Amino acid sequence: MQPKLVNYVKMKRGLVLEGGAMRGLFTCGIIDVMMEAGIEPDGIIGVSAGAAFGCNYKSRQPGRAIRYNKRFAQDKRFCSWLSWLKTGNLYNAEFGYHIIPTKYDIFDNQTFDSNPMDFYAVCTDVETGKPVYKKLAKATPETYDWIRASASMPLVSKVVELEGKKVLDGGVADSIPLAYFEHIGFERNVVILTQPEGYVKEHNPLMPLMRIALREYPLMIEAMDKRHLMYNQELEYVRQAESEGRCLVIRPKEKLPIGHISHDSDEMQRVYDIGVETGRRYLDELIRFYKPDNIVLNMSNIKIELAGETNVGLVRQNNEDNYMITSLEDYGALMTVADGMGGANAGEVASAIAIETIKRIYAPDRLKGMERNDSNILTFMEEAIKEANLNINNRSKTDESTRGMGTTIVMAWIINDKAYVCWCGDSRCYVLNQRNRLIQLSKDHSLVQELVDKGQLEPELMHDHPLSNVITRCLGNAGEASIDTKIYQLQDGDIIMLCSDGLCGVCPDDIILKTMTSSQEHLMECKNQLIDIALSAGGFDNITITLAKVSFQTK
Repeated sequence: MQPKLVNYVKMKRGLVLEGGAMRGLFTCGIIDVMMEAGIEPDGIIGVSAGAAFGCNYKSRQPGRAIRYNKRFAQDKRFCSWLSWLKTGNLYNAEFGYHIIPTKYDIFDNQTFDSNPMDFYAVCTDVETGKPVYKKLAKATPETYDWIRASASMPLVSKVVELEGKKVLDGGVADSIPLAYFEHIGFERNVVILTQPEGYVKEHNPLMPLMRIALREYPLMIEAMDKRHLMYNQELEYVRQAESEGRCLVIRPKEKLPIGHISHDSDEMQRVYDIGVETGRRYLDELIRFYKPDNIVLNMSNIKIELAGETNVGLVRQNNEDNYMITSLEDYGALMTVADGMGGANAGEVASAIAIETIKRIYAPDRLKGMERNDSNILTFMEEAIKEANLNINNRSKTDESTRGMGTTIVMAWIINDKAYVCWCGDSRCYVLNQRNRLIQLSKDHSLVQELVDKGQLEPELMHDHPLSNVITRCLGNAGEASIDTKIYQLQDGDIIMLCSDGLCGVCPDDIILKTMTSSQEHLMECKNQLIDIALSAGGFDNITITLAKVSFQTK
């Protein structure tokens, strides 16, 4: 049988929000249900109303969008032709985007800023007709204006000038930015559309007016003239991604009973309620899609159950950890954890390169025909790590922003009745056996471990030592990969755990042991509880955990 590779490589979960003006209240209902259920995507990209309403997800304010839209539905300061005549904007820029969020329905800037969720607003550059994808990390007045620009409909809005660009409604250039989100690493996406299945966009009948209003921007006119073609192509892309299981698409069952503009608060509530009902109907599917079940590998004599998760923690803005849990069918199972380090996002780059290299090397054609003896298996693992190290160093040489980056790595390959472990750095491998003993299989490559080995530091004081984060080996950093290995004879019921120091650096082994023994019957619950104890201990670092439970099967 050809080995089948199933990978979870810190799969980033995205949420793609189409615009649609007041149809966006349908989206509001869905995302409010998601927020209340505690569903936290890693990133959101919103277009037009999708950005204007979706920003409340990052600020964790369910109900806010429908609340202020209803409250100001008939307020001429919010949306009126009077505002358009006076300011050039149907939706008043100052009142809608600066007064309401700071005075009448306060936008939670602090939560928006501290939430590690990525948030992007899509605009269209009127001078080029191309999309602008603006990442908004902090809630500033400029952020409010980028969101306003994303939702600024041509004809009824003035061109917005921001950071040297002239921008308008993002839906003109990229109405459903699923392809872009996949391109930047969001592999598992929920897409919320505001038109029903079967909708086909037609050529804009207002193009003669658009040509007059936007006569200074010929490339914008061209983009608008072809918008229906772009939109329908993106719909087809979404359908293809949906059929391949890459995304979960949520649409209204039928055309929503609201226009682009509405001053009827009851009408707004009805559309919002349709979204709420739809969100509740999809809730179980959303949870399953974003949090896939653990992998179970059944072989002739062994069953291997795998689970893994990474968490940014409570202090850091970026997650520099990466991981992979992989079923290789006849070739067993592989787990890998990498904890990156370096300035800016370089640590995340290093750990990602390491995991992607391992993933590529463990492709079926590379494994086919390999003799499964101890020497071959360990050599294969060591060569994979060395190639990862080479790729990290090569990237550092060509990309100055990643100069000096590095990552730890720990791997466990479970094949036949053994666990083969390789590591470099202080990410750890443990085994919990059926006698409820927690055994550390790896040995940290760290300064405090060297002090312990020399008898200069008691093991129980390692966590609190001021130099506990100093490692003596890693991949990258322009150095050679110095790797240690171990072979462990598995017993029925053993649980192998790999983790970054976001867990083992803050939780003593006795706490980890207590947590694992109390939940070992359910691997996903065990993983969740381990994440919880690391967060309870302060969540000072990124936390990554992979687990493999081994059961021997008798014929």
